[in-house]
Amino acid sequence: MNTQIQALLDKENVGVLSVLLPDGSPHVSAMHYSYSAEPFRIFVQTALPTNKTWHFERDGDTVKGAFVVGLSENDWVTLQVRGDVSLVRDPARLEEITKIHYAKFPHAEEYRDSGNVFLEIVPNWSRYSDFKTKPKTVIRHIGE
Repeated sequence: MNTQIQALLDKENVGVLSVLLPDGSPHVSAMHYSYSAEPFRIFVQTALPTNKTWHFERDGDTVKGAFVVGLSENDWVTLQVRGDVSLVRDPARLEEITKIHYAKFPHAEEYRDSGNVFLEIVPNWSRYSDFKTKPKTVIRHIGE
C-alpha cells in the first residue's frame, strides 16, 4: 500500500459509506473504520438487522458501495473507494478483523456481543488526492 494512503487511513477515524438499498435508493452513513493494507480492505462495525444500510440474505451476498475518508477542508486530502461490501460471517476472518478494528478503537469492543456485525469493503477502484501539493497529488488504483 502506498505510504501516503496508509498515513491518511491511520490519521483519520471516520469515513462515509454509501450503499444501494434493495429498492435501488442510496443510503449513506458516517462510520468508524479500520483497514488492512495487504490486501487492502476496509472494515466497519454496525448493527443488524436494525441498520437500514445493509441487506444480506444469503452467505456471500455483496452490494456495491463507496467509501470516502478525508473530509477536512483544511487538510484537502481524500481517499475515495468503490467496491463490494459484504457481511463477514466466517469465524476465522471475523476474529482477524476484530483484532484489527479493536486495536484502532478499543472502546468499540464493548459492542462485540451486542448483535453488532462487521462489514468488509473490497475495493476495485480508488483515488487518493492531495490538493495541497503543487501540482496536486493523485494516486489511482483500478482492479483487485
